[in-house]
Amino acid sequence: MKILDKARGAFGRAPTGIRILAVAGVALVGLTACSSSEPSGDVARGSAPADSIRIVALDQSFDPGTLDLKAGEEVTVEVTNDDDMAHDFAIDSLELNTGTIGAGEVANATFTVPDEGVEYVCTFHPDMTGRIKVK
Repeated sequence: MKILDKARGAFGRAPTGIRILAVAGVALVGLTACSSSEPSGDVARGSAPADSIRIVALDQSFDPGTLDLKAGEEVTVEVTNDDDMAHDFAIDSLELNTGTIGAGEVANATFTVPDEGVEYVCTFHPDMTGRIKVK
């Protein structure tokens, strides 16, 4: 008998309540693992000053997808989540992450633009990326 068949057999013999709890526990762990990130760097919740760069997270993409910034300049980006799922805004090389931005929430991050271009990402969605081009 294959291992998978043995596991199905053992799980099938468990009382219904235990099976429901097991499935709920696995689902909870899965949701927790992919729906939160920890803030790092100069980040805050809520709106940023009026002169900040505005970025919107929607449909698993960032708008704008490219920022043209001056090297060495300190900038603040305000990230608004207009999606129905959680996102974050991270620049790995700067050790910057807004932490989880829930649906309808706003976070901001302040950083010094590096000498070379970098990518910003949502760590929850690997294809959700943007690029900082340096002038």
